Amino acid sequence: MSRGRSKIDLAVGDTFDIPIGDGRFGAVRVVRIGQGDSGERTAMVATTTRLGAGVPRITEPDLRRVLRKHFGRFRGEPDIHWFDGSPTEEFVRIGTIDPSPDESSHDARGAFAGRWHVSMVTPVLLELDPASVSAFRSYSGNVGGSARVAAVRRRIADEDFWRVVGLIDWNRPTDEERIEPAIEFLSRRPEHDVAGFHESLCDKLFALDGEAWAREIGRGSFGSDRFSPDQFLYARCAVVSSGPSTFGAVLRDPTRMPKDLEFEALLTIAETAYRRKTGAAPRFAGDRDYETFANALGWKSP
Repeated sequence: MSRGRSKIDLAVGDTFDIPIGDGRFGAVRVVRIGQGDSGERTAMVATTTRLGAGVPRITEPDLRRVLRKHFGRFRGEPDIHWFDGSPTEEFVRIGTIDPSPDESSHDARGAFAGRWHVSMVTPVLLELDPASVSAFRSYSGNVGGSARVAAVRRRIADEDFWRVVGLIDWNRPTDEERIEPAIEFLSRRPEHDVAGFHESLCDKLFALDGEAWAREIGRGSFGSDRFSPDQFLYARCAVVSSGPSTFGAVLRDPTRMPKDLEFEALLTIAETAYRRKTGAAPRFAGDRDYETFANALGWKSP
């Protein structure tokens, strides 16, 4: 059992315990190794159904079972995502479990969830012990270097948020180039403004997270076989990136949701600005999650 191995040692089958702050652990397994757009190593990682105390034996059945999500509007989808970088020192390597053929062939295209961090076991709590999620989020927000950001965390004023969004240059040819003016401006602001922009963005995406809006996104709307939680997130990003007038109109009237429009790049502004400013990877801690189905009040009970 070892801690904090470098990324060159990360291998398919590596299985890690992750503390959740109350004496219990969740666990994840590496299913595939790849390379991200930036050339950095990335790993497709499956969350397991492990949730318990003590160090498990590598033969423990829960370590082989991939968590299937039923909270919110999930319908049994496996929790498998791509993560950049390497496990942090909080991760405890248990051993190696070779992925099954189904796991190895799983298509997690588009399911990118950021960098390795203890918060990646949140789904197992949402599925198996939702009452503990709030305490875990408070714990995970102060693990592995995020305390610096969390300690100064505050929302920026609404006019300041929209000022940054207004710097997106739609005349440029690529999404990366379009958000560059916003990134450059935000990178010159204090760290708490960068974190505050992220938290304000989470608020606005959370406000649009609901079935009424998901049914109005065009192709792949909620209720169709093609509905994708990621696509709906990126559609909400398109609303926010269009400015306060569009956001307010859509918030009041879901039928005004733009059709077949996405802008995933909005999610990267704060992280890129923070990296440019500090040279470090942020782990922003907020009290609202922008992921689809996070706003339980926006979705009807099954």
